[in-house]
Amino acid sequence: MLMLAEDARDPEGRLLLPRGVCVDADKIDALRRRGAAALLVMETPAAEADESYAAGDAGAIERRLERLFRRCGDDDATRTLRECLLRYRLGSTR
Repeated sequence: MLMLAEDARDPEGRLLLPRGVCVDADKIDALRRRGAAALLVMETPAAEADESYAAGDAGAIERRLERLFRRCGDDDATRTLRECLLRYRLGSTR
């Protein structure tokens, strides 16, 4: 199984897929079509890839929210909204 060893980014530096995501030939082709010139991948056992994918996915969600909220300030309402969105996107219903 192949897994991204580094974030895949387009020529402008935007994140396409975070490191730790498992990729197949179709995903690699899609990344190339979106401008990713080079990808660093590693082969990993399936069980290890599943654990890394989950960790990478949570990290990607957090990075995406940080980017979305980067110019919103740090008041109580903004922090509460960001925390609620993070819990929602991670699947927590607390």
